[in-house]
Amino acid sequence: MKPKAFNFEFSPNLIALLGEQLIHDKKIAVSELVKNAYDADASKVEIEVINDQITIEDDGSGMDINTIKNVWLKPGISSKKNIQTGVLTPKYNRMPIGEKGVGRLGSHKLGSLITLYTKSDNQEIYLHIDWNELEKSASLSDMPPIDVLENKTNEIQGKSGTKIIIEQLKEKWADKDIEQLSCDLTNLIAPFSSQNNFNIILKKDNELFHNDLKEQAEKIKQNALFNFNITINNGFISKFNYQFKPWLGLDKVDARKISLPDDINLLKNTLGKKQKVLDFDNELEIYEGLNIGEINFSGLIYDFDNILWGVQEQLNTKEKISTKNYIKFNGGIRVYRDNFRVFNYGEPGHDILNLDARRVQRTSGQISSNQILASIRLSRKESTGLIEKTNREGFVNNAALDGLNNALNEILRVVNIFRENDKQKIIKTYLSKPEDRVSIEGKVEDMRQTIVNSNLSEEAKEKITNKLQKFSKDFSEAKNIFMNAANAGVSLSIVVHELDKVISNLNSNIKDKNWAKVPEIAKYLQTTLDAYKDTLRVDKKTSIVGIDEIVNKSIFNVSARFAFHKIEVITDLTEDLSVPVKRNLIIGVLNNLFDNAIYWLDYQRIQNKKILIKSYEKDKQIHLLVADNGKGFTIDFDIAITAFITGRNDDSSMGIGLHLADKIMEAHEGLLTEGNLEAGDLPKEFKDGAIVKLIFRK
Repeated sequence: MKPKAFNFEFSPNLIALLGEQLIHDKKIAVSELVKNAYDADASKVEIEVINDQITIEDDGSGMDINTIKNVWLKPGISSKKNIQTGVLTPKYNRMPIGEKGVGRLGSHKLGSLITLYTKSDNQEIYLHIDWNELEKSASLSDMPPIDVLENKTNEIQGKSGTKIIIEQLKEKWADKDIEQLSCDLTNLIAPFSSQNNFNIILKKDNELFHNDLKEQAEKIKQNALFNFNITINNGFISKFNYQFKPWLGLDKVDARKISLPDDINLLKNTLGKKQKVLDFDNELEIYEGLNIGEINFSGLIYDFDNILWGVQEQLNTKEKISTKNYIKFNGGIRVYRDNFRVFNYGEPGHDILNLDARRVQRTSGQISSNQILASIRLSRKESTGLIEKTNREGFVNNAALDGLNNALNEILRVVNIFRENDKQKIIKTYLSKPEDRVSIEGKVEDMRQTIVNSNLSEEAKEKITNKLQKFSKDFSEAKNIFMNAANAGVSLSIVVHELDKVISNLNSNIKDKNWAKVPEIAKYLQTTLDAYKDTLRVDKKTSIVGIDEIVNKSIFNVSARFAFHKIEVITDLTEDLSVPVKRNLIIGVLNNLFDNAIYWLDYQRIQNKKILIKSYEKDKQIHLLVADNGKGFTIDFDIAITAFITGRNDDSSMGIGLHLADKIMEAHEGLLTEGNLEAGDLPKEFKDGAIVKLIFRK
């Protein structure tokens, strides 16, 4: 019997599906259409969001009828062969960005009705696509043809250009979505570039959408302690500039610059001879054939250490929080080709250099993604070995990407050494030896004498001086605890620094004879000291402890409270996971997380209260998640782990629990961070709750 022959039949839904899978975010979909305008030699592109419609219009070269028929209506086919041949666009000498031929699927991602006007050589073309109707066809071959009209419209006012109107939007665009789109479009162009022949304009409801990100960025740049600008070509470092700029109030430490060729000997010694990926004299053979091209790596590094922020005078509290929030949402390392961004590097969870993972492995001297605002700039023509993934999630893993990462990680190591040296200068100058300053006990004794010599009643004097004497005695006894706790992440300098704030406040009120407040502040001083002591009673030695043992002991400690508050505790623990820790410290961290969860589940009046504890191994690290089914953090997590900051609306918390937990995890060469539902593979009932993740080294 003769075999039957069949052909593949594809549903029209396939194109929409490709749009969903390859361009998974509506803001990226808009960015893809903006890139098409750039490739068309446009000087500007205008995006307008109004009601249930998005319009994208540019003044580029437009498309003729052949391009519409053979390229635009054939997803996967690209007309941008200039990338391979090296031919630049005629007007602005641009190397085209698109190479996959799928960017136009962005319009299908955004809406069901697409109207296209395009004009080239004074020939205007019009077409309309209704995906609601096309998707009714059984297969692509059954789809009705799309009518294309020539010179029947007059929508494009200039000599050339393209206008796409997208209606029946598949997702709503709230104000926060448009604000985020505005930020993404601002970050689409490299932050340190001189690109000035391509303008992106965003409108909402016929009015310009104002974005102060650029103005804010200029202010934020002034607050960076460290900056760098480095150029590398095939391993050869042709340019190196590092600068340390102390804040106002840090006048006892000197600024410094390290650059080529003046500091070549220092740079060579710091780079070292054992490494084989960088050189200050020659290009290296290991990069031959990788086609990475010239790399420019420039950035700003911030330091949010509470001690450093405490001694500077450049920023007030509001400006500190503003700077931290800006870096939190806009920080990280972004990658640009010909000054155009390569997605999704720099977005949460897309860290090209794995900064946060390396910070877990070795805390000291490492930079996290929320401390840096940096860009990697590449030449599209020279970096053909770096291949962008079709789904817009960075580069394909290959030898070229490995070479890029190796070079950048090594040069960032050098920057870190200089940064850490300069940071230590500040600490040594201002904070490293509290005994060199007036001692805590000495300050308290001076205040006691002032009170004794005051005109207060004997009863009031005795009440206040007794409190101060008790504090001095307890502080002297507690020094050993703090010295032992240095390995737990909280040194005596930190404790002294925090207590100094309270003592200064107390001393000011005594000098002003504000006697009504003095007893209250003295009590708070003692409470602050007690909170540190109670949290830092540590085991003398680190030991290998099972995660299940730590979790079960912590649950047992709080079991009565769980029962009283009617909280269901769920555990999902991977067997045989152990970590090298000081057992009681980590139990203390978990107890603090449980205490926070109990408070907020009650405060938020959650029905069927639940807490989930989950452990698993990932990337040779042990992850321990604590999640509740409440309404999440009321303040940013980065702010929540700051000392004496609390979101609670009563006096039940001093705001040091999460701060100490963060320091304890840091001392264990681990990380305390905010978790998320997807990464932890958690049940959806916890999607709105607070999720905290402890990451340990194995």
